[in-house]
Amino acid sequence: MRKKLKISALIFYGTAIAFVIKIDSVRAEMRTFHASELAEATDSIIVHFTHGSTVNEGCEFAKPTLGGYYGGHVEIEIDSFFYGHTLIDYPVHVFADDEEKNGRFEILTMAEWKAETEGDMLTSIVIPVNRQQEGKLDSLIAAYKNQAPYDYAFFGQRCTSFSALFLSKAGIINELSEFEAISAFFYPRALRFSMVEFANHNDFRVIRKKGADCRSWEGEVCIECEY
Repeated sequence: MRKKLKISALIFYGTAIAFVIKIDSVRAEMRTFHASELAEATDSIIVHFTHGSTVNEGCEFAKPTLGGYYGGHVEIEIDSFFYGHTLIDYPVHVFADDEEKNGRFEILTMAEWKAETEGDMLTSIVIPVNRQQEGKLDSLIAAYKNQAPYDYAFFGQRCTSFSALFLSKAGIINELSEFEAISAFFYPRALRFSMVEFANHNDFRVIRKKGADCRSWEGEVCIECEY
């Protein structure tokens, strides 16, 4: 009996180590992806990361945030519209249920997005795109408008993994499978750190916006904010 338990423990330990190594590998591929090897850029998109936070008593910007301090949100700005994957209603599904999806393809106008992110701390990455990538983005948006691609689930696609897959399918970042996106980019901070290094590696612009002082923010302190 003890021998079987030891073997099971070793298998579990080995699987866990392999899983962690895989996650590190996926993130490393993103950080070192050479966007400069792509064809000449014709436009740009912006990936916006809303930082997670906790709210202090009496804060004017006391809106609820999914995930709290380690939560936040990820959206992609294309031609002054903002795209993402969000929850329809609570409770959040634990595992994906494609028969009864609780996720929707989010599309916000500039005015809606500014109102939604008022008082938020943001890290935004400006990424040049070429004509081929623009075409792929347009095709994905057209398809997702017709039908939400995923359920919103805790152990499934959420805003972070969806955004990583969206960029990957358009050829803007490294190739990702659905499992790789979910496991390596489980929450916004994981993707934000990797994409900031990706931006630095390719000399892309990173913009930081200071959040409301009455909330405690996850992430780097905004010292030189650009807007």
